[in-house]
Amino acid sequence: MKTRKLLGLIALFTLPLMCLGQWQAEMTNSVQGYVQKYTVHSDGSLYRYDFSSAEMNGVVIVNPAENITAIIMVDDQKVHYTPTDGMMSQMNDPVQAYPTYLQYGEEKSEGNENINGYDCIKTVVNYNEKAMVTQWFSKELNFPVKIENHAAEDTYMLLENIKPWKPDPSTFIVPEGYLEVDDEMRPMIPEPDPPETWEESELSVPVDMQVSRGMLIIVPIDETEYHKFIIENTGDTPAKFIYHMYVDGVELPDDVQGTEEYRSDRLHMGENYRMTHTWKAGQVIKIMFYEGNASLKIYKE
Repeated sequence: MKTRKLLGLIALFTLPLMCLGQWQAEMTNSVQGYVQKYTVHSDGSLYRYDFSSAEMNGVVIVNPAENITAIIMVDDQKVHYTPTDGMMSQMNDPVQAYPTYLQYGEEKSEGNENINGYDCIKTVVNYNEKAMVTQWFSKELNFPVKIENHAAEDTYMLLENIKPWKPDPSTFIVPEGYLEVDDEMRPMIPEPDPPETWEESELSVPVDMQVSRGMLIIVPIDETEYHKFIIENTGDTPAKFIYHMYVDGVELPDDVQGTEEYRSDRLHMGENYRMTHTWKAGQVIKIMFYEGNASLKIYKE
């Protein structure tokens, strides 16, 4: 797996350079009184959480520099890779949740404070002059010793029993043989390369047809009206599409038609995409199917 190897290689390359911030500790992570205990290992750049609960035994390996988090389900031998700054990572990593608050409030320094024997920089993120979250960050550890969320009762993170640790490269490598899954725990199916050629078909509304990889459906809009746009995967492999909007042969900018992420989807077996669009007379919708088989429906509401 390309991502798994990347996590491991970075650990190997950084080890000879790190002399500070190599430690292990116990972490208490409390969310509104629900307490989860973690064991934490850090080489000063990468860090890893190990935890156990009634639901699962888990490992989280975080590489902030490369924006990669590996969430490992030990009992099921599965792994999910996600951006470190993404929601899934933040749900499993209280440290990466802190920067989210900076999007909504102003961070202010309140000097230094000693927490569990470590000199920490105390910062508070305020929103409308009210404290949302406080962090105590240790430069020596390159990690916060404590984070307290003021928006929710009894919600905090705290490091204890912090000890020096000699990094082991295998700590930050996902074991061989683990099944990579997506955010809904489905096996990852690699996307094929885009089709080399496209089969074009121009149709008028209403549209009701079967489509497949390599088809480009062109739909001129003759009336400004609400249009229902439905695509359903009818095959046994993923079906991916992207649609584009044109006027007078020129594609509309993303701030008008939406970003590609908004205009595309990769549907797994049995899934569907349903949207209502206010398409305008004179626009031309081009729908490109990159993989799989699906049904396509477009009609005026």
